[in-house]
Amino acid sequence: MTPGEGKKSTAEDLLREERLALALNRSGTYFFLAVVFNQLPDNAFVAHIRNLSEEGWLASFDKEGDIPEMVCEGFSLIQGYLKKNSKRALEDLQDDIARDRTRIARGLQGQRQVSFPEHARVGLGDTPKAPTQALAQAQVQTQVQAQTRAQVQAQAQAQVQTQVQAQAQAQAQVQTQAQAQSVSVEIHSELSDEARKNRGHIGDRLDFMRYLTQKEAEAWGENRSDEARELLQRQQTFLQEHLASWLPGFCEVMYKEARIDFYRGIAQATRGLILHENERVPEYARNVSFPA
Repeated sequence: MTPGEGKKSTAEDLLREERLALALNRSGTYFFLAVVFNQLPDNAFVAHIRNLSEEGWLASFDKEGDIPEMVCEGFSLIQGYLKKNSKRALEDLQDDIARDRTRIARGLQGQRQVSFPEHARVGLGDTPKAPTQALAQAQVQTQVQAQTRAQVQAQAQAQVQTQVQAQAQAQAQVQTQAQAQSVSVEIHSELSDEARKNRGHIGDRLDFMRYLTQKEAEAWGENRSDEARELLQRQQTFLQEHLASWLPGFCEVMYKEARIDFYRGIAQATRGLILHENERVPEYARNVSFPA
């Protein structure tokens, strides 16, 4: 290996490690927010959140240099609320959080003058009005384009390859739709049976971003930079089409409706994350190429 090749290899490794760490941090943030929106605040949920606070996970967001300021502010509000109420009985704390969630849901349902998608108004409610196919449609719309295949030399060989390709595309579409219908499967162990039935649409969308960022991290970890780029492009499309146009405004109203800092923090962190991601993900997707 020449000195130049060694420097290039080191630069590639550093970029992969940096992008892997970033994708894992982003995935963890989406994971936490998706669980909060999807999970009804029963005792198990509140106990889990309290443990995260005591273990220092929430406070760590103030120490991460690549975390958006608004996200840090949101998690600081959550941490402050839990620390302030650390001596309260679990049942009392659960009741406090549950009451505020109900209050927010009712307040958001009354915001008819605000232009939100219908699913947004039930995102913090007990039950969605109807199941949504948005994730399935979004995954189909943002599927990674098939890589260009070399031309075949013989007509018979070309026909065989065409048939194989068509079959693979059909199978991929079925698998993608199945993934969309159960995109939260990897966090179901964190949810109660009741919560699984009552998942809100906002949480599903945040969990889909958790899914994409987790897959991106796996791609970086296995040196599949082309796949990582494609996943970033899918994230960009999903953010623009299904989150960035309305969720920050929704979170502003949610922040005003909240009476405790727990849900104020959730609103602030979610708004900051989506605004930051909508700006930075296109940049991440453009800057995947390794330096020469």
